[in-house]
Amino acid sequence: MRGSGHTLPFSKGRMATTLFLAGFDPERSYAIARAVERATGDLDVAAPRIPLFDHRDGAQLETAEAVRERLSGQLTSRLDWSAAIGRLFSEGVSVFVEMPPGSSTTRMVRWIARDATAFALDQADDRERFLARAGPPGGVS
Repeated sequence: MRGSGHTLPFSKGRMATTLFLAGFDPERSYAIARAVERATGDLDVAAPRIPLFDHRDGAQLETAEAVRERLSGQLTSRLDWSAAIGRLFSEGVSVFVEMPPGSSTTRMVRWIARDATAFALDQADDRERFLARAGPPGGVS
């Protein structure tokens, strides 16, 4: 695994979280996936309380079993970022916030979902626009 990224998209009182790992090395990915599967076998996983979307294609993960499967399965599948963002946008997510470092995810979101609002928090202009929009804590919509 060469790197990781995190994206936190949300919209009008609804929040969805997507996590993805960048880079794909099949040999290491399958070995790591098996290790993750063994390590998380006894992990108590509950059904998501907020909408949780799969990084592969944007499918919503609604059960504990679906979440558990994706914990290791995400390591052996490629990311279809366009499908995932398209699904989130079609589900009503219209504001996307990229946590530092970087802004490449924000640029991709702006290209894929042109009517969405996207912020890269390590970019000063985006950070100021985000904070102005957010207002007091808990006020983002």
